[in-house]
Amino acid sequence: MQENDFVKIGLKYPSHISCMQTGSCSVNYYVANEDGEFLVKFMLKTKKRQYQKLQAHLRELSGCPCCPSFLYETTFKKYHVFVLKWVQGKSYFLEQLSEKQFQEVLDSYFALLKYLQKTTQIKPPMNLKSIYYHLANPPSFLKEDLLKIKEDLRYPATSQIIHGDFHYKNMIFHQGKLSSFLDFECLTWGCPTEDFMRLLLTNAEQHIFSRERYTLKLLKTILSQTHFSKQEWYYGMDVFVLQKYRKKLKHRNFLKMLSLYRCNHLYRKMRAVIEKEVS
Repeated sequence: MQENDFVKIGLKYPSHISCMQTGSCSVNYYVANEDGEFLVKFMLKTKKRQYQKLQAHLRELSGCPCCPSFLYETTFKKYHVFVLKWVQGKSYFLEQLSEKQFQEVLDSYFALLKYLQKTTQIKPPMNLKSIYYHLANPPSFLKEDLLKIKEDLRYPATSQIIHGDFHYKNMIFHQGKLSSFLDFECLTWGCPTEDFMRLLLTNAEQHIFSRERYTLKLLKTILSQTHFSKQEWYYGMDVFVLQKYRKKLKHRNFLKMLSLYRCNHLYRKMRAVIEKEVS
């Protein structure tokens, strides 16, 4: 994007622009001008379902603590554009957070859930069993775990509205304190344990061997500070890994299979921790 492009969407001429994050259907920019600092999200118009969801959620969440303030929306070329107040700070790997900071994340997350239940309306959850049955001809090392997952899905957890894309890149800290969660286009029905598993496993995937010990330690911490049942933890983990397995099995090259094997290795260890720690 050029300087004039941001003028065309209603902002004053920028003194600074930087591309923050690029996803499959959107791009986030930091923009500064004489009026202040802004977070600008460009989302492809072809992703109509995603931008309509985000459109509704940003308005609903604008008054919520730890959520960015929504200013206005417009269109530009092939994009639907959302302009928000800039959230000062940056994201960190979970290992970089202190115990106090992580507790703040937990407290703010549960406060966000309460706010979502009051203000947000979205459709009921997808049929998770349909994901399971799309995993045709899995590798032999997955078969035993997939049988356990199939059994877990017979006892679905109680659902509510959750973040749906809860990971370290979507948590912003400023001067040591959590200032905001980001990216609310993925709000969905589910169990909060899904969000916690996404938080842990997305962090671990960045370098799964060096972070395995930390991931298991942090899982124990979360288990001790939350009230979810063993079945809800299994269910949350199953939802995340099923989606992960499905994506990786589309292209069965060596690197995908190695990544899948690592993911499955950690899945088994996390399941053993849950079995031991949760009564």
